[in-house]
Amino acid sequence: MMQPIPGHRHRGMSRLVPRHRGKPIWVWGALSVLLLLSLAGAGPAHAADEAQVLRLRAEQLAARGQCAEALPIVREARRLDPLDALAALVEGECALRVGQSARAIQPLREARRLDPSLSAAILYLGIAHYELGQLEAAERELNQAEQLLPESAEVFLYRGLVLLRGADAVEAATSFERAAALSPDTVEPVASYYAGRAWQIAADRTRAEQALRRVIERAPGSPWAQQAEQALSDHLGRSKRRGLRGGITTGLEWDSNVLLRGQGSVFARGGEGDGRGFWSLDGGSELFRNLDWTLGVGASYYGNAHFDLKDFNLQVPIGYAWVDRAIGETSFARLQFESGFAWLGTDPYLFPITVTLSGHHRWADAGSGHAYFRYGRRDYRFPIDTTVPPQTPSPLIANVAKARDRDGSWYQWGYDHVLPLKGTLLRAGVNVGRYDSHREYTHTAIAIGAGGRRELIWDLALDVDLSYTAERYDNPSTFPIAPTTPSHPTSDRRDDIWNLQVELERDIADWLKMTVRYQFTDDDSNTPTFDYDRHIVGLYFTVSLGEK
Repeated sequence: MMQPIPGHRHRGMSRLVPRHRGKPIWVWGALSVLLLLSLAGAGPAHAADEAQVLRLRAEQLAARGQCAEALPIVREARRLDPLDALAALVEGECALRVGQSARAIQPLREARRLDPSLSAAILYLGIAHYELGQLEAAERELNQAEQLLPESAEVFLYRGLVLLRGADAVEAATSFERAAALSPDTVEPVASYYAGRAWQIAADRTRAEQALRRVIERAPGSPWAQQAEQALSDHLGRSKRRGLRGGITTGLEWDSNVLLRGQGSVFARGGEGDGRGFWSLDGGSELFRNLDWTLGVGASYYGNAHFDLKDFNLQVPIGYAWVDRAIGETSFARLQFESGFAWLGTDPYLFPITVTLSGHHRWADAGSGHAYFRYGRRDYRFPIDTTVPPQTPSPLIANVAKARDRDGSWYQWGYDHVLPLKGTLLRAGVNVGRYDSHREYTHTAIAIGAGGRRELIWDLALDVDLSYTAERYDNPSTFPIAPTTPSHPTSDRRDDIWNLQVELERDIADWLKMTVRYQFTDDDSNTPTFDYDRHIVGLYFTVSLGEK
């Protein structure tokens, strides 16, 4: 049973019980019993009245937006009268308004239990579950609230927010539009802003622009209008063609194994390390761009010049073109073609062609992903080495030059993901590929990699990548192989390749960046000719060109 305010009953008793004035004791006894019976009902009634006064006071404070002050008052009212459904409703609403969504659940449930007709309690329960990220519970409560409050703008506003987080953009946008139409004074400009963002995700350009412009008209100069202007600028900016962008990088490197000479190579050892100058240029420009399509072209050039091993100077110009197709506001597909030529020293080295089909998507809270399929052809132009005889015992090889011809076609598919997490940019990826040549270099490769980037003190940034590639060849190599062991149980060539790259970067200016880089490669092969380690250390400067 509800208890009155402490001390209240005792003070009343001291005033109402009459003093003894010489009347018979039985008379005073009877009067005392009557008074006690009367007070037993009067105490709770007085407490209920006081609880109602407190609840009304809390409602007034809440109406003025002073929910922090209202909460302790309404909680005292509920203590005095736990059966007051309205007090429970006020407590739940105020807890929501001050950001205590978890503490709002219990009083709102109690309000609905005490008075099932309190449809506002169901609405506020849906809002509380949404704020806590409990989307299924929020959707369940809001659907019920919609049946009880079919003309409530708040119901449709929060129902749209739940649907938007559940990736149902069209239905979310429709719900936001309904909220804005029902009560613009209550839910605007919030409803129109989210309607515009939802229509953008649904790739409805016209409705997105209409909703975002409505935000600017109804709340000019507000933070919502500023956000809408930015979203509208990004939205329309997709049809603005971007000009030339690119960069130039130059630096010095030391390479411990320019020749990629294997640990068990039959060639003479020594002299394979050398320093070199390094440079690269890359630039591209969009030729056409609208809301759905982008067409662009670009070119790159890579070159180096060794201090001593000048026969290994490399020059590689590449040209490329791409077509993008927008898929909503956060996704696009790309088709890219590239080709070029490479010279080693002054001799032709390689003519490559590559076609890539890729898809890119950005999630709101889970970073961005990149799935791709590549197909290419490589035509090597250097003379094939036939000075090293086939291994002994040798498979039946009719033509060593043909067997060692590297020309071939290849394909590769994979997925990369980038995730921002607490100041660190994390990366991970996997790809599977196949290379088909005449014989020697035909193989399947599986690669996995992970890395990350983190900003450090003094404007430094640390970038680390680690990858592992398993290359499994279809046949034994024509070069001598190592004896089979438990770790290499087959005579077919197999390579296990580890790559580590560590970079330390610092921006010197908006247009200039300095990078110190270390690269390590360990190719563990059962064919000594291809079993090698390599270390590269370099210092580089990059100049950014064109539009940012």
